[in-house]
Amino acid sequence: IFLTLFTIILARGVEESKYTNMLLTSLKIMIVLLVVFGGASKVDSSNWKPLAPKGISSIFTATSTVFFSYIGFDVVANAAEEARNPRYDLPIGVGGGLVGCGLL
Repeated sequence: IFLTLFTIILARGVEESKYTNMLLTSLKIMIVLLVVFGGASKVDSSNWKPLAPKGISSIFTATSTVFFSYIGFDVVANAAEEARNPRYDLPIGVGGGLVGCGLL
């Protein structure tokens, strides 16, 4: 069913695909925020000591691993094809995604 739906959307053109992509991205962000804020009441602060036993660099390593696992190189390549100014837009998008994943 989903394959047929996505095929129809892609066949209709880039404009409809753009709106569908925006909708799905918004849905993903809302789900992540729901999980983060919904799970906030379940946090046990005694687990925070020590916060970073292997140092701050391990946090950045884990953040980048999760980011690239989630995003995937295929999405970045597709965005580069559709961006108006990829040299300017992609570093901002990738950097913003890393910051967002790090904060969440």
